[in-house]
Amino acid sequence: MKKKIFVVLLSFILCLSTLVSGAPVILSGKVSDINGNGIFNVDLDFLDPNGNEVMCGITVCDVNTDAFGNYFIILEQGVYSLAFKPPAGFAPKRIDNVSILTNTVLNVTLLAGVVFSGNVKDSLNNPVSGVDLNVNNSLTGELFFTPKDNTDSLGNYSILIPKGISNITYRRLKVTKLAALEIKNVNITKDTVINVTVPNGVVVSGQVFDPMGMPVELVDLDVTKVASGEKIPTPGDNTDNNGIYSIVIPPGNYDIVYNPPLSSHLSALKLANLTINLDTV
Repeated sequence: MKKKIFVVLLSFILCLSTLVSGAPVILSGKVSDINGNGIFNVDLDFLDPNGNEVMCGITVCDVNTDAFGNYFIILEQGVYSLAFKPPAGFAPKRIDNVSILTNTVLNVTLLAGVVFSGNVKDSLNNPVSGVDLNVNNSLTGELFFTPKDNTDSLGNYSILIPKGISNITYRRLKVTKLAALEIKNVNITKDTVINVTVPNGVVVSGQVFDPMGMPVELVDLDVTKVASGEKIPTPGDNTDNNGIYSIVIPPGNYDIVYNPPLSSHLSALKLANLTINLDTV
């Protein structure tokens, strides 16, 4: 009976909105598991292209699925990022650049999720707060949506991720001079705890110019170990609009490749066999 009432009410609102010129549009749909069963109490948040929560009147736009996994909300026309945050047992999902210009039906399937948690310390066994976790699918490279994935004041973290083989990157804060740490091909099929120690690092910074002496924006740095050829994680390693970059890496011997964007019509540059044991420009 509740499902019938929902469908009738939704149909009435859809019809009414098409009769009123310039009326806001309606987004509706169903959130299900892989077997098609509706998921109750999935929190759906709306973000603008800058990542800010969208306002519906005097409050932020927010809606939860009902007992059958159905949802609907009245929105202003626009392009949104949709964040689906389910209860325990399912992995969150984010869909970017959803164009909602007319009444729209969007059905979503969420994967089974497990709790991935642990603690982050430095080499002196001190907890490290504010470490940002990135979790990627090892096979496809897909970055999973993991809200509230920074470590707390005690270095603890706890997130929901899909079951499977993942690469996990612990992204350091530059002000701490701790390097990022990546753990590859971790098979996570149940609730899992991993405690890590992030390595001490040194700052490598500088500025990139073209042959005319003009700074080059969006140059991507790749840093690999000379001995093994292993690429190390360097989050936030693109040059800014002044051509400036700053990364933190563990001391060691490295090759560094500067990859300019295709639009610059500049070739890549490799600096080979650099010994970097101190902060270096």
